[in-house]
Amino acid sequence: MYKAKPLSTLSSVAFFLVSSTAILLASSAHDVMAKPNKITKNTKTVTPAPLSKSRTYTLTLKQLGVGVPLTLHGVESFSKIPFNIRADEVVVSAKLKLVYSYSPALIPETSHIAVLVNGEVARTIELPKIQSTGMLMREIALDPSTITAFNTLNLKFIGHYTDTCEDPMHSSLWATISNQSTLEIKVAPIALDNDLALLPAPFFDRRDSDRLTLPFVFGAHPSLSTLEAAGTVASWFGKLATYRGARFDAQLNQLPSSGNAVLFATTKEIPAGITLPEISGPTLVIVNHPNDSSSKILLVLGRTGDELKQAAQALTLDNRAMNGVASMVRELPVAGTRVPYDAPNWISTEHPVPLGDLATPEDLTTSGYYADPVRVNLRLPPDLFVWGSKGVPLNLKYRFTPRPTPDKSTLDVDFNEQFIESIKLPAVAHQGALSWFDRILPATNSQNAKQILIPPYDLSHNGQLQFKYRYEYLKEKSCTDTIIQNVNGTIDADSNIDITSLPHFIEMPNLAVFVNNGFPFTRMADLSNTVVVLPATVLPAQVSAYLGLMGRMGESTGYPATGVKLALSSDVQSFPDKDFLVIGSERDQPLFTQWRPSLPFLTDGQDQQFMFSSLVQGARDWWDNLMGEPPRTQDRLTLRQAASGPLLMGFESPLHAGRSVVALQVRQDAEYAEAVEALLDPENFGKVHGSAVSLHGKQIITVDDAQSYEVGRLPLTMHIRWWLSSRPWILALFAVICACLSGMIAFLVLRKRATDRLS
Repeated sequence: MYKAKPLSTLSSVAFFLVSSTAILLASSAHDVMAKPNKITKNTKTVTPAPLSKSRTYTLTLKQLGVGVPLTLHGVESFSKIPFNIRADEVVVSAKLKLVYSYSPALIPETSHIAVLVNGEVARTIELPKIQSTGMLMREIALDPSTITAFNTLNLKFIGHYTDTCEDPMHSSLWATISNQSTLEIKVAPIALDNDLALLPAPFFDRRDSDRLTLPFVFGAHPSLSTLEAAGTVASWFGKLATYRGARFDAQLNQLPSSGNAVLFATTKEIPAGITLPEISGPTLVIVNHPNDSSSKILLVLGRTGDELKQAAQALTLDNRAMNGVASMVRELPVAGTRVPYDAPNWISTEHPVPLGDLATPEDLTTSGYYADPVRVNLRLPPDLFVWGSKGVPLNLKYRFTPRPTPDKSTLDVDFNEQFIESIKLPAVAHQGALSWFDRILPATNSQNAKQILIPPYDLSHNGQLQFKYRYEYLKEKSCTDTIIQNVNGTIDADSNIDITSLPHFIEMPNLAVFVNNGFPFTRMADLSNTVVVLPATVLPAQVSAYLGLMGRMGESTGYPATGVKLALSSDVQSFPDKDFLVIGSERDQPLFTQWRPSLPFLTDGQDQQFMFSSLVQGARDWWDNLMGEPPRTQDRLTLRQAASGPLLMGFESPLHAGRSVVALQVRQDAEYAEAVEALLDPENFGKVHGSAVSLHGKQIITVDDAQSYEVGRLPLTMHIRWWLSSRPWILALFAVICACLSGMIAFLVLRKRATDRLS
């Protein structure tokens, strides 16, 4: 019998690529490709890139969603870790660097860890006694032929500590997998069809867990309307990228040398050296990159800036009907009228929100004695006023496997890993006496319900509910213990969280809500109350910073910024009732000079100075002014050039009370990228607060003063209580005044009585 010889990994991949090329080329019409620096329409592109263009990237298990090290218990347990491969790439090779440790009590002959990819065993790791102390590392090659678009990495632990009678839940049966273990994947790019139906791929692929880096290309001098269209598209990609984050490097008058990109052009704003299709209206076109056969360029075209914005709106709101190489927008999708706080990613304040709207049915179910918690992510409006509240009602409905006898099994409810309440899971015989109605018509619904109050001090803007089913394992007699993983738990989808009783009110400035949620600009999901003020002559670094911030706001709201407006400093008077996002430096942004009295941070040469203000300072200045004395030197914090960086400042708009300004001020153009990088880093989200922040690499310097203003409204009585709560001296003064008035009234009454008696 003939037996085929196995091919090497590289030979297999080469054979796959060559075969794919032949099949795809046979089915394609032709490949119309222009010379470099020229873009033309292409009906279909199918040529795979050579292996020399392959790239290698590394992901830790933590990046793949394993928040804490994995601990595998019992005689048999396993963990599932999903990972995905982009649609425009094929795996050449892959390897897992597993960092692990295990119990020294395990028997080597019958204990091991199995590594599986999509159900196929990649390697079985022995657990010898001589290596059973400390953390170990094993490099495991993974067969690329077993890796598809959506994959599961399984780690299965088999453990035994004795050859005779064994307790399957013994404390010595464990192995730990570090979440710093890495998955290294080498991929080669392949060319996809030029088809708008594939959008958002290949520009964004949800299977890619890396940060989205997508260049935006403009003409030499993009107009404000062109940048508004680009901001809409950037916010859409930021919405898609979600936790990954997104950066958009602006290129003026040139294409990037390689990689996917988005190009914006009108008949008057065409990048130099690039030939575009004829523009006859708002159009979207996808073509090959002229210098990189495996990459694409998305063309957003229009004869005017308004048509360009129409094309951007069609792309971001409804691109499902688009297909082929090009599509002209003939009818705009209906966006609808936005109202405050209606961002799709935010919990509604108009009605209770079912947990089924926030998580899938699979995410709401768990099973096993060592099951992962049920996790439900919550994004609350950042200006919810919880002061004086008893808590947020959580109307919980849950199901579980009843216990055969009374034990210590519970359902624990946490919020951001902070314990809230523990619910006892009763046994079958102790569910409570049945009513006469239940005896006649037995209930078929085993649903349990309970209302839980989430304490207001536990609430955060970006939070997570955790439901942990903890089943007690009941030990039997010696040599009779067996584990049956038949314990399950489910949080019903019609459980709901209710924040309708909480008003919208917040003290500003508070840069924490801007960095975490883009507030106050994201109060309107489409940013229709936002005006971005750029310098008269924009630089690529400034445009990149603007696009990065738009992407961050799209991630927060889950909606594209179709209503954002751009303006120059000379036009801000036309928008008195808007919130402003100001970008620039003192040399090119006049607003930093015009609004200097309102800025919390001032630039003195190369230094940055923060002026402190307080009640004592204000009283002292008032007294000095009353007595005709010159003002005293204010208290200040000075940051020298070596310790300072780009500034992020928040203050009340000088044009309208209750409106906000957030300003990004730099001294050098290179600081724009530093600022955006700092604002995209999740580790910095909890470090930013107050009215002014100096961003210097990983060093975040936050300062605050007593100047504040209010955004939102409270009921009158609640507002009075809250106002007095931070001013105890007023209560003391009020008590003194009341005592004096009571004394005067008592004195007058007693005096009158004495006069009457004497008369």
